[in-house]
Amino acid sequence: MGNKVSVSCGSHLDIQHANALKERLVKALEKNPESFVINGGKVERTDSAGVQLLFSFIREARQKDIDISWQKPSEELLRGVQILGMLESLELQSFYGELR
Repeated sequence: MGNKVSVSCGSHLDIQHANALKERLVKALEKNPESFVINGGKVERTDSAGVQLLFSFIREARQKDIDISWQKPSEELLRGVQILGMLESLELQSFYGELR
């Protein structure tokens, strides 16, 4: 325990790549981290399936009292999440405010 785990969203946060990301997220949770960093800096494309996957992961992590933080979310990630109305749910509202 006491460890920090980081996972990258990759360049495509969409349905075609959701399964691979899900596997990475599950493996990360198996490490029983105290904190988790999601790197969204490379995201070039998003869709509702990818955003839903992240929402489910963050909700599960919070239920396990794991701290979540974001590293460098891309403009595309922020815009995609904003369009879906999920900024607050994914804890990205402060980054979107900087984008404006």
